[in-house]
Amino acid sequence: MSAKVDLYNNAYGNYATEVYRKIRLETYGQDLGQTSWVTSDESAEIIRLLELAGTSYVLEIGCGSGRYAIHVAEKTGCRVLGIDLNAPGIHTANQLAAEQDLSERVRFEICDASKRLAFY
Repeated sequence: MSAKVDLYNNAYGNYATEVYRKIRLETYGQDLGQTSWVTSDESAEIIRLLELAGTSYVLEIGCGSGRYAIHVAEKTGCRVLGIDLNAPGIHTANQLAAEQDLSERVRFEICDASKRLAFY
């Protein structure tokens, strides 16, 4: 059996490196911290379909680096709580929110979504 490959710690732990930013830009056309197959158009469509507004409160499960959650908050004015099991991703997410002065509206927590969530 082959050794386990840890893609998430590498991606989120190296989020700020130029090579990862270039890969995201080349792959998706914009850098929302993506590590999924969702296109930029589909990401924009999510905001529209959910009719998010400044009064909305969003829970993003599996937020990774948090860049998409921050983008949603910037576009709509909503509040966002992002959760993910990956500690480097959550660290990066909270750092990005602080750098953009969004920590009051956007926050991120380490959480195992396969377990019962403490909020509903």
